[in-house]
Order: sequence, then C-alpha cells, then structure tokens
Amino acid sequence: MIWHKIREIKNVYASLTLVSDRFLFFDTENNLHSYSCSEKDMPEIEKRHFDKSFLLNVKKNGVFVYRDGSIYTLNPTSLRLDQIWEGKFGRVAHLGQSHICEQLYDRNSKAVRVGCYNRHDGNELWKIDFHGHRYARNIAGKLFITDINFTYFICLNLDTGKESWTYSFPEGEKVAGDIYLYEGVLVVPSMAGQAPDSNDYLRGINVESGELLWKRDGSFQYYQLERSSGYLYGFAHGLYEVTDIESGEKLVDKKLTNDLWVSQHMNSLGDGGLYFVDGTHTNMGMFISKFGKINTETHEIEFIQKLDVAEGVKAEPPIYHKGRLYIKDSMDVLHIYEESK
Repeated sequence: MIWHKIREIKNVYASLTLVSDRFLFFDTENNLHSYSCSEKDMPEIEKRHFDKSFLLNVKKNGVFVYRDGSIYTLNPTSLRLDQIWEGKFGRVAHLGQSHICEQLYDRNSKAVRVGCYNRHDGNELWKIDFHGHRYARNIAGKLFITDINFTYFICLNLDTGKESWTYSFPEGEKVAGDIYLYEGVLVVPSMAGQAPDSNDYLRGINVESGELLWKRDGSFQYYQLERSSGYLYGFAHGLYEVTDIESGEKLVDKKLTNDLWVSQHMNSLGDGGLYFVDGTHTNMGMFISKFGKINTETHEIEFIQKLDVAEGVKAEPPIYHKGRLYIKDSMDVLHIYEESK
C-alpha cells in the first residue's frame, strides 16, 4: 500500500477542523478558510477574516465558537457567526442540547460560581457557589465539579445543580488523560505517584450512579474510541492495545515494533485502521517523520511511509476522511494524501 500526495496547502496556522465534508483552519493573519473535502480538486469554498482566531468546538448538532464568554454557531460553508448565547458573568463550562452553564472562580472566597440556563429561552435554572472546589468541567456531556488536581469529581443534576453522585480517588491518585463515554460507561485513566515511577489505572464508572464497574492496571492515558464496537485503541512506543469498554478486558495487548516512537495522542481511527504519525531519530542523528496504519482486524502494521517533509520537521496526528489522510506539519503545511489504486 502506497499513499501519494495530491495536494499541499501552506500557512495552515491552527489545527485542522473537519466537519460536514469541509475542513476549516486559521492562517497566520486570522483568516478562517473553508475547503471542500467532497470534490476531487478540493476547492476553497470561503475565506473570512476575524479580528482574532478562536477555537472551534464540533458537536453532533453543529460547530460552535466559545468567545469572550459567549457562544456562537459557525456555518462551515459561509463561515458566518451567529450568536446564540451572551455570557452573564463567566466563561462557558457546558453546552448541551438543553442546558448552557458558565463558571467563574473567586480566589478570595475559594469558590467556583456556576450558573445554568435553559438553552432555548435563556432563563436561569440555578446559580450556586461551590466552596472549596476549583472547576466546573464538561465531561462526556455531563457537568462535574472538581479540584485543581482532578482527584475527585462530583456529578451535578443540570436541572437543579444538586449533587447526583461523587467519585473520589485514593490518596495520591488523580485523573491523568482523556475521559471517554460509551453506552453509559465513563472510562477514566488515572495515575498514582509521579512519573516515571507512577502506577497507572483504567476504570469504568457508571455515568448515572457513579458505581465502579471495573478497574484494572492501565497502559495508556490517551486512546481512540470506536463507537461502533465500544473498543478503545491505544498505540505508543511500539505497544498496541485494544480494550472492551463493557468489561474493561484487554482484548489485544502486544508489541508491534521496536522501530517506532509514536506518542499516545499521535493516532486516529478511520476505515478499518488506526493511523499514526511517528518521529524517529536515526543513528545519524536525523529526525524523520513517518505515517502508517495498524489494521484493526488483523492487529498488524499495514504500512509505514515517510512523510514528504524536510529532515527535522514534525507532524500532528493524522485525520482520515473518505479515503484521504490530512496531516499538518510543524511548518504550518497541510499534506493531503490519497491511497494509490
């Protein structure tokens, strides 16, 4: 299998956002660009200048912008911003189908103030100061209160602000990595102690009750979730793992290679494979970027190919979409590859 480059786009300053067959990015002059992924030559659809760049938040029902405490929707074709919420006192903590929450921490009272509003009419549902806590966090569509080190989390009822359940880690342990939700199970990676001598764990927690469903020794802090199967895929430093979220069991646990140095977050799922980007130092002291794929049926490396960049140039995680790979490098160049037929 060989992938050939079909296009190269320069001045891609911010990371790529892919939505509705469009890919979006900011350039260095705060211009937001929209390109078509569905057409063969991938034409630019629109370019619009903004006074400053912002982060795009892609959800099932659209693309949202959190800016100066307010929320806007973004049309990925016209790049038009429409305000749907004007912040009242803090920054956005949660955006759901029916609720919007904001938060503000007061250092004097050591409390985080959280306000929750009906998304459809803007009416305030509740406003509470949570003393002795630091953050309100949106995790997998629910709102949690926690401390600065993430050693516990308190799940709130969005309609009332009252505590639904609390989960606390043993002393010296904290959340370390990304949290995932699948079929009512929160998958939480944690770490006890300090690296490199830390102990890592992975837990499955019932998102409605806080009940611990399973716990095992962990391998990674960052995975890729395949929603069709409920499997978590992890790959780093040559180690490859597949975990069944329902049981917490490791279905696959193997070493694929000694020749790659892939970081945990440098991979993504797509079309029957886990695509990754590797940066390798050779015996001659050169840094060479490569990309490749692990077949998620055979659990073997399907291909590894050198990224078409100069020595020393690094890359971001690949994005797979409809037969193409999109890879942004550290020189702000987007490389678009297509599989050879």
